[in-house]
Amino acid sequence: MRNIFLGFLFCFTLVAQAFDVPPRPNPPKAVNDYAGVMSASEQQTLEAKLRAYTDSTSSAIVIVTIKSLKEDALEELSIRWARDWGAGQKGTDNGILILCAMDEHKIRIELGTRMEGPIVDGEAGSIIRNIIEPNFREGKYYNGLNEATDEIIRLASGEFKGSGKKARPGKMVKTILGIIGLIIVLIIFGRRNRFGGGSGGMGIGGFTYFGGGGFVGFGGGSSGGGGSSFGGFGGGGFSGGGASGGW
Repeated sequence: MRNIFLGFLFCFTLVAQAFDVPPRPNPPKAVNDYAGVMSASEQQTLEAKLRAYTDSTSSAIVIVTIKSLKEDALEELSIRWARDWGAGQKGTDNGILILCAMDEHKIRIELGTRMEGPIVDGEAGSIIRNIIEPNFREGKYYNGLNEATDEIIRLASGEFKGSGKKARPGKMVKTILGIIGLIIVLIIFGRRNRFGGGSGGMGIGGFTYFGGGGFVGFGGGSSGGGGSSFGGFGGGGFSGGGASGGW
């Protein structure tokens, strides 16, 4: 009876120490540096690249760095994290999670079910061994993740092509018309200013800068955020494919 109690207590302790997967980030992000191993500019650059990749293909690469596994198993935590956040799109299962545990020096690339075709487990392992591990050993965490995602994108090229959100001809037409309209406005007011007919502005080389805080701009985007929120959490499925490594 005592042994049963001790076994139960041991199992309870392990469960209590298991890593709690945090809620999905709001607004959604592709780069989630909980361990703080990358600078803000590095995170923004990587985020913009991965967001553009998701926009153009619908596939999603999600990066997570954590301080410690907290006695959890890397493979178990990785697939639980990928499933909880729903990396990739439901039905296409085209998500990839890269999980880095800094204290334990462990890395896992978790492949969505449909990504196991273009990127087999051996190739995921090669990316870890040949790209991530050498960079991480030198403390070059951004370089390792940036180069690794470049290779993943190369291997997955052609998969789910054209199913992203970028193909919006109507928006392109509006942008072109907006540019033409802006040029016309600048020419008209520039000529008014040149011949003394304008007020409240300052002519520079035939164009006019409007004082008093007014300006003409383009809507629909936001600086540093890739123009829209990350759309890579749609409920993608994972079956345990991928590779693990360490540095």
